[in-house]
Amino acid sequence: MLSPSRLWHQGFTLSDAANGWSILNGDIDGTDSVSLGYLNAWFLRSPDALRRVNIADNPVDHSNPFYRELSLSPNGRYAAVGIGLPHAPENWNQYTNPSLQRLLKSNDTSAIRVPLSYALIDLRAGTSRALWNAPKGFSSQVSWSPAGDHILLAPTFLPPDENSPQGLSGAAAAELDVLTGRYAVLPIDLTSRTVVSSQWPSTHEIEISSTNDLGADLKAQRFTRSNAEWAPAPAANASATSTARIRLEIRQDLNHPPQILAIDFGTGESRLILDSNPHLLLQFKLGRVERLSGTLSNGRQWIGQLMYPADYEAGHSYPLVIQSLYGHGFGAEEFTLDGFWGLSGMGLGPSALVAYPGQLLATRNIAVLQLAVIHPASGVEQAHDYQLAFETLAEQLASSGLADRTKIALDGFSRNGFWVEYTLAHSQFPFAAAIAADNYDPSYFQSALANWRELDEQWNGGPAFGAGLQQWLARAPGFNAEHIHTPLRIIGLSGGTSLIIGQWEIYSRLKYLKKPVEMAMMPDADTHPSHAPQNPRQIMAIQEGVVDWFSFWLTGREDSSPKKRAQYARWHAFRSSSAIPAPQL
Repeated sequence: MLSPSRLWHQGFTLSDAANGWSILNGDIDGTDSVSLGYLNAWFLRSPDALRRVNIADNPVDHSNPFYRELSLSPNGRYAAVGIGLPHAPENWNQYTNPSLQRLLKSNDTSAIRVPLSYALIDLRAGTSRALWNAPKGFSSQVSWSPAGDHILLAPTFLPPDENSPQGLSGAAAAELDVLTGRYAVLPIDLTSRTVVSSQWPSTHEIEISSTNDLGADLKAQRFTRSNAEWAPAPAANASATSTARIRLEIRQDLNHPPQILAIDFGTGESRLILDSNPHLLLQFKLGRVERLSGTLSNGRQWIGQLMYPADYEAGHSYPLVIQSLYGHGFGAEEFTLDGFWGLSGMGLGPSALVAYPGQLLATRNIAVLQLAVIHPASGVEQAHDYQLAFETLAEQLASSGLADRTKIALDGFSRNGFWVEYTLAHSQFPFAAAIAADNYDPSYFQSALANWRELDEQWNGGPAFGAGLQQWLARAPGFNAEHIHTPLRIIGLSGGTSLIIGQWEIYSRLKYLKKPVEMAMMPDADTHPSHAPQNPRQIMAIQEGVVDWFSFWLTGREDSSPKKRAQYARWHAFRSSSAIPAPQL
């Protein structure tokens, strides 16, 4: 393959495989350098050597590492890992889950793949193989048996030839022998349920706890195995059948951090084993948290987790930031600092790593609502669902007296950043500030760079040509920038120059229209890009910028650090040129 300089010197015909993103990186030979970033190689390191491991017989794993899951067996012998597939088996078209079918369709046309299957790695032999002929379940939990030779998958798809309604929709649970591939289906239906925990109290016992989509109706269902069959354990004997006298349990709720307790099966007595941060609630004043839920005017359900201002007083109205989360149900009540549920807990979870500050704003007396639409529609209707949810909750919390209607902001990361930009371009609600971080944008320029993504056509109602272009003109945020009056901060994480160019359409249009907009790039985004930052310097920069932005536009508060004088001078200029009054404290 000739070097780019050689090609430029002698002249060339652009390859059919070329795309705009890669050309921006200087790859004019048809190399898809953006997708090359997702070609993963696996190695086992020992004191003596570094051995390469083929994953499911493939030397290269095409998975997007952001979605990867790896689960180690208790004995350290095996690891189950989610992997991408070059091509899905033909009989997977039998699955009835629409989201899975969309992923399977995009899998065949994209070099960047979401893990769709499981592989088993033998960490001693340095080999791997496909675990079974079934897709990886959405939000599936992998739980290893005490001996480390069986796993529980819940919820999960089942192999197509099982011909099970729950197995075809991804709402089944199965116990799988990792050595033989034989599996047994558990008598449980997880349709419209969120699995919050799954465990093996003993070799012959399994317990699955789940809630409904609203995080209520918690059920802990226990099953026992006789020969190769699983059956519900009799309620009266569920604990008596356990071979273990003591079990460990994590206890927490929305307002109390997790603690690990030892529970005596026989007496029911408990003893505190570990409080990982006993001084958190003593040294820091956090906002009280509660869950909310309701139904939108179009019939869609929404669910939220509201963090009150730390110094909340009834009868006072406060600024509010709505943090958007792509729709799924809540699990059981869990403590969180950033507002995310299910993964964050005490530490910096996925949402804190991006742009959701949660309690950092609550300590500044700004209310925070983490909001999701349950099972939103597909295509452009999904954007409508989120716009309606943002507007509905803004009006409801303002009417309740909690939120000041003139000081409500939106915050979205990744796909949620698109919901934010779409809402700003189509809503009449006077949102006071907004952030869109590392977000997908099905506007004209980004789609052109990607050779006209099929997904963009779904969002905009057709291809960007002929009659279909009229749909883009009406829907795409880039074509409706003139309707955006909210101060918008765009944050880039997962790339350098190419990411800036990908966001250039909406950014440049807003700049031309003299709207308050800025684009901020994470430190080392060109050399160490990541959709979910990994090092403290990057995380601190993102979080600090988000808190400063919302504090400025919602409360007028400014950091006195001399290093930030230029930042505030720029923002004051935005306010002056846009005739946006300073917030009244």
